[in-house]
Amino acid sequence: MKKEDLKKIKLVVADVDGTLVDSRSRISQKTIDAVRELKKTGVKFALGTGRSNNMIEALVRLMGGDLCSLSNNGSLVYDHGKKKVIYIKTLSREQSEAILNEILKNGWDFISYSRTHMYYSHYDSFIERKLEQVTQGTFELSDFPDFCFKEITSFDQIDDSDQLLKIAVRNDQRADMEKIAQIAESVGAELKNSGEKFEAIFPQGISKQSGMRKLQEYLSVTKEETAAIGDFDNDLPLFAQAEYKVAMGNASDVLKKQANIFTDSNDEDGVANFLWKIIEAHK
Repeated sequence: MKKEDLKKIKLVVADVDGTLVDSRSRISQKTIDAVRELKKTGVKFALGTGRSNNMIEALVRLMGGDLCSLSNNGSLVYDHGKKKVIYIKTLSREQSEAILNEILKNGWDFISYSRTHMYYSHYDSFIERKLEQVTQGTFELSDFPDFCFKEITSFDQIDDSDQLLKIAVRNDQRADMEKIAQIAESVGAELKNSGEKFEAIFPQGISKQSGMRKLQEYLSVTKEETAAIGDFDNDLPLFAQAEYKVAMGNASDVLKKQANIFTDSNDEDGVANFLWKIIEAHK
């Protein structure tokens, strides 16, 4: 890629799992340094992820704390530095109740997120790993006082039932995804892929692409000035809203076919290696 093209980029949006973090869900020091150096050039760096905002807060702090993100596949767009909600769209209480009651009745494993809570069906090694992602092995859960996690067996146990951003069902637990899609559709919500292990129910019209548009408007950046980095099929909406489409070395074949730039895998600092090319172009 030519230096002149790299200098046109004003915003880089990176997926998290399989992209920004390695196969152990850790961010490397090389990536942290690259993001901090990139910001010195005036180029904005943001996260575009299916994760909850609480699940990326530690990563944001490690990279300086002044990043924006579109989380929950675009249902929340947030300025972490200013602690400002740019855009939010939640499921209604009626939608959440209908969906979760059906999930609970069938005994399907789920995780649901609001801005402040993570609700789940039962505590196991999977949830333990999720909580490890919150701290990134650097912080303690007590460092995130606004974050609550709670096992529930009844809808009435949810503290903020009108504020759920998504309800994710494990797709490796023999859940009936066709039936879940029908439940979502019946209450005006949508079932979408949310990574390799989840299908998730979101408010109608939500996607990483819609979240990216809100973020670009907020930052006064155009699609032609944006680079998106991803690894899986659910990053295609990010690609759709970016001129520069960067596929990781470990990306799916589907995503690679849509890419116009390629970098190394997430275990080889692929994000950092691409960012350093932009940094060098500005020197």
